[in-house]
Amino acid sequence: MENRVAEPPRSPTPILGGEVVTLSGAADITVCVYSVKDGHGRRTLTQFKVQRDALTLNSKFFTATLRFNSTHNGGRSGRVELKDDDIGAMHVWLLYMQAAYESERARTEMRQSAEEQEENCPSKRSKINDDYNTGNEDALFQRKGVANTGIARIWYIINAADKYLLDASILQGFFDNWYRKNVDITQMKHDFARQLALPCYMFDHAKGFAEVTKWLAYNFAGHITEKRPEGFRWKHIRLTPPDFVRTHNRR
Repeated sequence: MENRVAEPPRSPTPILGGEVVTLSGAADITVCVYSVKDGHGRRTLTQFKVQRDALTLNSKFFTATLRFNSTHNGGRSGRVELKDDDIGAMHVWLLYMQAAYESERARTEMRQSAEEQEENCPSKRSKINDDYNTGNEDALFQRKGVANTGIARIWYIINAADKYLLDASILQGFFDNWYRKNVDITQMKHDFARQLALPCYMFDHAKGFAEVTKWLAYNFAGHITEKRPEGFRWKHIRLTPPDFVRTHNRR
């Protein structure tokens, strides 16, 4: 019989950080976000406290994951772990998902209140403000970890949307603020413009996409291709190809 030497148990991955970020006073679940491993094999951890309904309202991934956890844990799990993510990108997503949920809940309560008032006093109608969250956009953008977002993190935000099936429309206000703060078409550089076209497309920012592609058409020699941030790799391959603007009059 062959003798085999038992392999030593693997040591756990060293974890750095452990910061706790509370995004809702009514939080009932913790999302633990672990970064990719650094050059020393370590991960950084940040824990975000949010409301479960904010996750399930805005993501098919979280809806399925939390349903699975509830079924197999004999109850409602209070913890979700995500690995190999950009923590800053997930911070932006979770903040805006929580805000979108609170806005939707407020609109629902306002509609219900209006219906009750109309039923009790038909001559007095309450106006429903469908732009309830518009006034919060600037305040959200100024939150810690949001306003200082760079172009590389924008790409990680897009990648997270692809990975976790998130609704990109939630961040349209965020990206509009980001574009106005960071883009000066008169001072545009080639690499920045090539990195910017895809985010404009993904966030349905028509003005930005038109400005950037027009600038590239007049200022970039040859076939226009995207430029990904250094070291960036897609986790999934469902997004637009690198050649996002095809050559014309090809024969």
